[in-house]
Amino acid sequence: MKSTRPWTIRKSRLLREEMITHTLSCGLKAVLIPRRGFRQKVFLLTTRYGSIDIQFRIDGDRDVTKTPAGVAHYLEHQLFKKRDRNILVDFGREGASSNAFTSACSTAFYVSCTEGTEKNLATLLDVVFSPFFSDENVTKERTIIEQELRMYQDLPDHRCFANLLDALYHAHPARLEVGGTVESIQSIDRNMLEACHRTFYTPENMLLVASGDLDAAKLFVFLEKRLGDLGVRGGLPAVRRDLPEEPPSARAPRAGIAMSVSRPCIAIGFKDSARVRKGAEIVALELATNTILDAAFGKGSLSYDRLYRKGLIDDSFSASFAREESFGHTVIGGETDDPDRLAEAIADVLRGLRRKGFNRRDIERLRRRRLGRYVRAFDSPEEIVFFSADSLLKGVDPFDFPALIKGVKRGALFDRLESHFIDGNFSTSLITPAGA
Repeated sequence: MKSTRPWTIRKSRLLREEMITHTLSCGLKAVLIPRRGFRQKVFLLTTRYGSIDIQFRIDGDRDVTKTPAGVAHYLEHQLFKKRDRNILVDFGREGASSNAFTSACSTAFYVSCTEGTEKNLATLLDVVFSPFFSDENVTKERTIIEQELRMYQDLPDHRCFANLLDALYHAHPARLEVGGTVESIQSIDRNMLEACHRTFYTPENMLLVASGDLDAAKLFVFLEKRLGDLGVRGGLPAVRRDLPEEPPSARAPRAGIAMSVSRPCIAIGFKDSARVRKGAEIVALELATNTILDAAFGKGSLSYDRLYRKGLIDDSFSASFAREESFGHTVIGGETDDPDRLAEAIADVLRGLRRKGFNRRDIERLRRRRLGRYVRAFDSPEEIVFFSADSLLKGVDPFDFPALIKGVKRGALFDRLESHFIDGNFSTSLITPAGA
């Protein structure tokens, strides 16, 4: 079976690799980045449906559908349940490893294998496009998810991060746990899962990325036939997210709880209020902000070395910025014996960076380091598919990253430092030892 739609081939001079993109007849975009001579083949199938998508409307409908927190994650679990087969056994029989995860804006399913390529890809497509829902399975899965949610509540670093997001956001669903809560998932039923699968698991709302020693023609023909056999069709109404207005300020300056831990854990968050459109603007903002964080708190920085020698931080310390179309935040922190001193030290580092500015040589060094990480990512088919899928979901060609990295300028870094790391938009989350 052949599709009448043409392929597009993009070549990277830096990587000496190519990316082959093809939109299948059902509307699913398939992307292949071949890696000749690699035994490992990796396929990732993702949908633009994540934990923030709790209110939405279908094109043409006036009514807004509202769902409880945790439906996207629940659906991810449920899609592995089939009437007469065990999906994990099927993958294992073919020597494949598979998994799935839900994030704020997407749900992804992937498989990695060295043999049985077509069988494993067929099974992956079955997982996603051939759902089986029964009241019994949905009820049984609730118990498993409850256990998972309770387990996360016992992890101090998870609680510290979750409490920070709850303090940063007033109304945006980024403040909610990806899996929901034990209370919120009680109202999730078979009908709700079926409706959300119909709405979000449409080929036009999804993306398949593959890497390994694969032939593009064979891959695309196989996908056309298998998706046709499964009855996957396009042309369905688009879905529109219904997100609340979110003020730029943080909801609360501080959040803290006591847990059974030996050392305190702190997370300082800066909420992003920059207005950006999907695409290169988002990635440029991420690159600029993470360059600032590398300069201020990266393991090669003087500040990191000083904080480490003072005993204020250890290897758990990190600083990173993540941005999506409708929200974003910086998170800095880790375990420490003196959270108050560490918080003040972090503020001092940022104040010092404002005074001194950015050294051209340091910026160039950080650019080269980031470019090196980018190039190394293409040594692994697994890293290729995860990086490329994240990039493509944001509307950016993964081969455009070198130009975006080189586009990080000193003036833009200073502007970003002045606009993002400010008093009104940050919160602190603290976990302290119970009984201390």
